[in-house]
Amino acid sequence: MPVALPTAAAAPAPAPAPAATYVGPQVLPTPEPTATPEPAAAPAPTSTPEAAPAQTGDALPWWLWFLGGIVVATGAALLFTRLRRNQAAVVEDIEPVAPVPVLPPEPVPPPPPPRPVARPEPVVPPPAPVAPAPGPFLEFQLAPLRVAMEGDRILLDFDLTVGNPSETPVPEVRIATMLLTAHAEQDEAIATFLANDGKRGLDPFALGAGERRHLEATMTLPRVAVNIVTAKDRPFFVPMIAIDARYRWEDGRESRTTAAFMVGPTAPQGKLAPIFTDRGDRVTDRLEVRLYGQVRRT
Repeated sequence: MPVALPTAAAAPAPAPAPAATYVGPQVLPTPEPTATPEPAAAPAPTSTPEAAPAQTGDALPWWLWFLGGIVVATGAALLFTRLRRNQAAVVEDIEPVAPVPVLPPEPVPPPPPPRPVARPEPVVPPPAPVAPAPGPFLEFQLAPLRVAMEGDRILLDFDLTVGNPSETPVPEVRIATMLLTAHAEQDEAIATFLANDGKRGLDPFALGAGERRHLEATMTLPRVAVNIVTAKDRPFFVPMIAIDARYRWEDGRESRTTAAFMVGPTAPQGKLAPIFTDRGDRVTDRLEVRLYGQVRRT
């Protein structure tokens, strides 16, 4: 009868001695060999079998290796961190650098003023033809001689001096005169007289260059046309004379001079006295004239 070979009991594993930590692939335990029954054989002398080689039961489990790896990694990290801190703590003393003054930016020059736009020159119209300057006019000087009252009329004797101060002869001079007395509508009466181109006057005459001529004439006015004014119970009137002189120069120019005057005896303070009518017919001389309005020359 076959007898099973006794299986050698596994020797107790010795306590692991401190050794270098293994870092490498995981080591798995080696499976135990299974005894194979041998066929019956002739009895042979029994020999004591040698002890089986010790199995790899002394290898650490994998989880211990994993924990060991974590511990090693943690220690390495702590060591690296400490080295970094030591390096950061070593700071070289660096001399302070004076700050570089910041220069203000250079002023930007103002842009040049815009160039003035050239304006087109205004078109200057051609000068208008210059009208010829008015030539000299004849000069007139009126000197009253006397005022007389004769029945139903009054008379005025006067001397009119006409002078030509220019060097141009005047072939024709025509002078018209009107005698009136002062009244409320005297301005209208004088304007009507001057506007009448067909009125009769003194006989025409010529006047040479630089020549002067004295003309004596008498004008009459009906008594009914005399405007009598009463002041302080004394009736009186103020004679007036209007003159319209028209003349033609030798070069063809025509000129005209008009004026009106008041006539009367000289009174104090340069005034003219009226002609009183309460003493009957009489003659008054020593007369003077005062310009009424202004002399018009055209």
